[in-house]
Amino acid sequence: MGKILVASSAIGVVLSLVLITLGMMAAGQVWQSSLALGVFIAFWGGLGFGSMVGGVVYLTRIEKAAKALEAETSTARRTDVAPAADSTAPEPGAPTAEAA
Repeated sequence: MGKILVASSAIGVVLSLVLITLGMMAAGQVWQSSLALGVFIAFWGGLGFGSMVGGVVYLTRIEKAAKALEAETSTARRTDVAPAADSTAPEPGAPTAEAA
């Protein structure tokens, strides 16, 4: 989980920094102000958003693995069930032709 959180947090920070900085520069702000706002939002927004997305990715993988395991074990249980009783077989404890 740690690797996913670190990677997603880094991606969130970089994307926030770049997009906010370029967006503010495109809106006519000087690069210093754009960069300062980009750093601020990257730290407060990108870090939190990236770690939340990383947590969701991690938990989704665990949930999919659990569902696959559950499906596998339920299929195995169904094949382990004894077949239905044959209607031609005598009842247990009933006299057989050999005993008569």
